[in-house]
Amino acid sequence: ILLLNRRMAGGGGGSGSTRVALYRLLQGILCCTGLLLSLAAYLVTVRKRQQPDYRALCDVTSWLSCSAVLTSRYSRGFGLVGSILGEDSALNVSNSLYGAFFYSLQLALGLTRDVTAHRVLCWLSVTSALVSCYLAYLLVFVLRDVCIVCCSAYAINFGLLVLNYKTYLLLQLLEARKKL
Repeated sequence: ILLLNRRMAGGGGGSGSTRVALYRLLQGILCCTGLLLSLAAYLVTVRKRQQPDYRALCDVTSWLSCSAVLTSRYSRGFGLVGSILGEDSALNVSNSLYGAFFYSLQLALGLTRDVTAHRVLCWLSVTSALVSCYLAYLLVFVLRDVCIVCCSAYAINFGLLVLNYKTYLLLQLLEARKKL
C-alpha cells in the first residue's frame, strides 16, 4: 500500500477515479482478509471450548498463543458487555463475530462511490482503530500474550483507516470538481 501510494504521489497514479478504484480494490482485499481471519478466530474459539486440549496452528508457544487469547474473558463483548449487560446478553458474543460483521459492513459500504457512505466508513474505521488499541493493550499488559491473528486484525484495521480516509477525501474532491 505504501509503495503504491508513493508512486501515485510522484505523479504516476493517474486520475482521481483510477486512485479511487485502486483504494477500493485494496480496501476489498483487506476486508476479505479480515473476514477470513475473523471466521478462523471464531472457529478456533469454538473448537477450543469444545476440546480443551485442542492446539491451533497459531499456538506457537505459551506466550505466543491465539487460543489462550481467543478464549479469555476479554474475547467476548470486548470484556465489557458481560459485566455491563450480563453474561447472557445477546450482545455478549465473540469479538470474532463483531469482526466478521465489521468487515462485511466495510466491504458492502466500500462498494459504493457515495461520499456519505465513505464518511461512515471513516467513522467506523476510527472506532475500530480505537478498539484495536484497547484490545492490544489488553493483549500485551493484561493477558501478557501475543496473538498473531489479533495483531493481523489490528494491522488490517489501521490499513482500512488510511484507505477509507484517502478514498473519502478523493471522492469529496471529485464531487467538488463535478460541481464546477
